[in-house]
Amino acid sequence: MWLIVLFSFLLFCDKGFVFGLSSEYDGCNRTDISDFRSEFEVMKGNFHTLLKRVISNENEISDLKNQNNELKNTVRLCSCKIEELNDIIIQNQCNLNETRSQFNQELLILRSDWMNQNKKVFIGFSAYMSEDFVEDHSKSLTKGDTIIFDKTETNSDNVYKTATGVFTAPSSGMYAFTWTLCVDSRINDGGYGEFETELVVDGLICGTLHADTETQAQDACSTGFIIKYVRKSGKVYLRNSGDHQGSFLSKDSQTRTTFSGWKLN
Repeated sequence: MWLIVLFSFLLFCDKGFVFGLSSEYDGCNRTDISDFRSEFEVMKGNFHTLLKRVISNENEISDLKNQNNELKNTVRLCSCKIEELNDIIIQNQCNLNETRSQFNQELLILRSDWMNQNKKVFIGFSAYMSEDFVEDHSKSLTKGDTIIFDKTETNSDNVYKTATGVFTAPSSGMYAFTWTLCVDSRINDGGYGEFETELVVDGLICGTLHADTETQAQDACSTGFIIKYVRKSGKVYLRNSGDHQGSFLSKDSQTRTTFSGWKLN
């Protein structure tokens, strides 16, 4: 506003109204007036220059204000975005922690299951014929009958049934089986002890064994051994495969007729 007033004052001065100048002062020194006009023109030029600068500065200030407002808006938007990103990061961290916890729990379960599945649990049996049982059982056998071992030294989880003479595999895997047949040379029922046997696995003959004594007081023993894959619930047993004579020999003080099996893996 003060610039406008000053500018108006200078215009009045330019028209000859400054300091009350009028025609009654026509006698004044023309040279002084001329000098005054020259100085006035210089002042007016300076004024216009200053006015342009002021306007330019005001424009720059206005632009700076606009830029400042834009920057404030940008900062405000960035702050909002940063808050949103922080919320997302926090949520992602929570999700990550939850996922990690679930993964660790599942890993523990899998590890426990794996350890249980691969736990080294002995599976096997070792059976024999008792003295009170062997002679009568030997006489009762006919071709194809299952040979029964009525006593056990080892029988994990009752896998071998002494009532039937059958081993049932509790799990699939490789198994080893061995059996020893001893024949008595003191019992003669048309001949001294002689037996033929077969090892049957799931209905298939997987091993054979023959024991024979031809002379009195000369007992004989034979041993068989095989390794065979047996599926879970597979049945394994020994059977009499021929016409026999005499009796098996199984005495605590002398020797035993035995049947054993165990899982290898």
